[in-house]
Amino acid sequence: MTSKTSGRRIEHVIVGIGINLNTDPVSFPYSIRDIAGSMKELSGKSIDPNEFTRDLLYLLDLNYSMFVEGQKEELLDQWSERAPMLGKNVSVSTSKGEVSGKALGIDQSGALILQTEKGMERIDAGDCHIL
Repeated sequence: MTSKTSGRRIEHVIVGIGINLNTDPVSFPYSIRDIAGSMKELSGKSIDPNEFTRDLLYLLDLNYSMFVEGQKEELLDQWSERAPMLGKNVSVSTSKGEVSGKALGIDQSGALILQTEKGMERIDAGDCHIL
């Protein structure tokens, strides 16, 4: 993700995501087979890429509109309700290295809050794995 701001104003945000729709798990490189998956694998049915893209763009637009309209609390609440790692022990790969601990919540800026052996840590970005 990248963004440009002007003071407290957001000029633009560019977000890149990758979603495996109909990928067969055996086609993933061996090194990531334990952590990679596809929507077809999770749902048990083939996913239409056009329908998926339409629905994804609709939901992204809806959430962006909520953000622009100042409904940040509602968005954070929805995110927290759906975050599978909360309350669990996790390991997060960050640009500074691995951080492990119990995922306690998501703060007002969207950072993951971990209880580690060293105390509370705030993680802005990383690859999170439930242990």
